[in-house]
Amino acid sequence: MGLGGKEVRHAAFANRHSPMPPIRGLNGCRDDQRAEISVFVTIEERRGWSVLHHSLAQMDAAYGRVRALEILLRDYVTDARFHYALYHDDRSSFHVICSALDVIGDTTMAIDAYLSLPDERDHGVLYLQLYGVLQALQIQQDAVQHILDTLKIQCATGSDDLRDIREIRNMATGHPAKRERNRKHNRLQSSHKISRPSLSQESFLLFSHFEDGKSPMEPIMVLGLIEKQEKAIAARMHGALVELRRREVEHRMKYRDKKLASLFPATIEYYFEKCYEGCRENDDNGRRTFAQMHAELLVDILGKFKDGLTERGLLPACDHIGQDIADVEYPLREFEKYLRGDTDNTLNAQSARIFVFFMQHHFRTLREYAEGFDREYMEDPPPVDTLP
Repeated sequence: MGLGGKEVRHAAFANRHSPMPPIRGLNGCRDDQRAEISVFVTIEERRGWSVLHHSLAQMDAAYGRVRALEILLRDYVTDARFHYALYHDDRSSFHVICSALDVIGDTTMAIDAYLSLPDERDHGVLYLQLYGVLQALQIQQDAVQHILDTLKIQCATGSDDLRDIREIRNMATGHPAKRERNRKHNRLQSSHKISRPSLSQESFLLFSHFEDGKSPMEPIMVLGLIEKQEKAIAARMHGALVELRRREVEHRMKYRDKKLASLFPATIEYYFEKCYEGCRENDDNGRRTFAQMHAELLVDILGKFKDGLTERGLLPACDHIGQDIADVEYPLREFEKYLRGDTDNTLNAQSARIFVFFMQHHFRTLREYAEGFDREYMEDPPPVDTLP
């Protein structure tokens, strides 16, 4: 006999909610997996990608702790700079993390579904359900560990509980007939079986026979395993989130006093005035030579801005900014050809003025990018709530 049927399962996990509906338009999400979380999320469109500010407590209350942490971790690894560094350096690592995050969401859905199952009396169905939920617990553990290993995060929180759950899974449904001895872990060869009359969706009795002659009988509370796993998995994912935030704070602190906007001098509009003057047909006063000098200053500003973005990992991660830079590099090169009178110059006075106008507009845009990055780097990322 079980522990009280569906009502007990629901009472034990009263804070769990129904599966999350699809989310639309958020960066790096799966449409079939994530929720319409706009009620709990402030989305600030910045440089073409979304910065999400979540309250873990609100997310936890709405969707369950593990699912909330999965969403928060996904937002970190799909940040433009983080995403590019991970994908560019080692694509296999990128795919490991993406797959692992998907698996965490998938297994959470499977475990939630198990908790919502109607009472079942058919032993064949009960065995199938038990095999499934224990396997889902192990798959979820593996997925979290893959994320920690790939991101080089050390976290031993909950190790004992997770190890116990894996042992029960291996004995009951993984390798029940012959569990091989393992001298390294001081494990004896053993055989195990589930007491069919005791099997329910809430619990079962596990009979074991070890080569040293011991034959223990252990009651296994499935709901207890699920509850322990949720706490341990959440603690590990929370630890990963805290570490990722620490790394982000460290990165921002490194460049906080190196303002990108300072690369654009207050006199830059004067540079463009001189460039406009260099577009005149009559160059009796040496205006083109003076314009050439200021065009070279613009080239220097652009180069230092690119170097600053690259040093921070923002290029080529923010590819739209890279495109904006490329869009101004070309007219700047062509304008210099015009000022020098190169044989392959294709500009005249009128088209040169158009090019200068275009460059002036784009430099203002680039300065806005720089100011935006400076503001962001002056702030720490949103704090990670402590687990309740």
